Amino acid sequence: AITVRASWATDMPCEATSGALGGASTFGIFRNFPGAPYANTWFSSPLANTLSGNDLDPANPEIIARFNLKLGTTGCLQNSSWYYGLDTNHVSGQINLVNVLLHEFSHGLGFQTFTNTHSTGAQIQGFPSVFDRFLYDNTTNKNWTEMTDAERLSSAINAGNLVWSGPQVAIDATTLTAGKDSLGRPRMFSPNPVRAGSSVAHWDSALSPNQLMEPNFTAGLTHSVIAPQDLTFSLLSDIGWCVSNCPPVQSPSPTPSPAPASPYVITGQIKDTQNNPLLDVQITFDVEMQGLLFSKFTQTDGAGAYSSGDLGCATSVRIKLSKAGYTFTPAGMLLLGGNQCLSGTFTANFTAS
Repeated sequence: AITVRASWATDMPCEATSGALGGASTFGIFRNFPGAPYANTWFSSPLANTLSGNDLDPANPEIIARFNLKLGTTGCLQNSSWYYGLDTNHVSGQINLVNVLLHEFSHGLGFQTFTNTHSTGAQIQGFPSVFDRFLYDNTTNKNWTEMTDAERLSSAINAGNLVWSGPQVAIDATTLTAGKDSLGRPRMFSPNPVRAGSSVAHWDSALSPNQLMEPNFTAGLTHSVIAPQDLTFSLLSDIGWCVSNCPPVQSPSPTPSPAPASPYVITGQIKDTQNNPLLDVQITFDVEMQGLLFSKFTQTDGAGAYSSGDLGCATSVRIKLSKAGYTFTPAGMLLLGGNQCLSGTFTANFTAS
């Protein structure tokens, strides 16, 4: 089973004529787990669970999703409204919620890169995501796994020249009438300048017919995610999702040994040098648990506070922080439990300058 922690949100970016409809991501990422088809490669939590046949993180959901509760109010897409029907009979000005759910949940299933595409081009701990393995740049003639950080950063803004090279998409993309390269490979969204949260992790807006996983809500979408109507599941198939004869996922997974005395949670607050809370700091927790390495992500809220959620039987956790234009004191933190599970609540506060 895939657990999704979904909620309505009132703090999503929004203006009178434009704004975020929702947002979702995998809760954690894993590599080198039993059944992984590629070594040293990050997979989203739900995909890693499916490939391994076990729930690798039973204490937490697989996907975190938020949707814009303020849509249709003054100052927030004020001429629009949500359409809650389970069909496609929405009219002009209505946003079909099912389409938005399918779009965001697809990100959580793995339609996303974990590479820093907005400032460094770096991959987490130097390892690519499975998504990166199928990103190909027609200018450099390189796959993202073959590039330097600087080359990936340039590729992320190489508009019209970043394409998807996966075999299933190649078969199904014959239905496209626009938005492909000379070999029939669909273009990825890579505008210059980069658009944080949208670049690379979507199809290019030039694709026709319109696709569910384009960066903006488009007309003419059905609720299908399969070819010939849509290429969403074609891409998910390329990264490892199976159609039939999939291994069963056992839940919960065997009790870790040694078992923690209590959940392990890291909380804290990040402020600037004037003691003001700093919003939207990206926080990464690199966790080691029973020899398994994975990462979780969160960000600071309106009070500059954050929480890791339960990190399970973690024997080590490395905390990393990122926000464009800022450095942090301390720069990060490494917490070690030796051969024992860390437990309890640990407070780690940081100052940004």
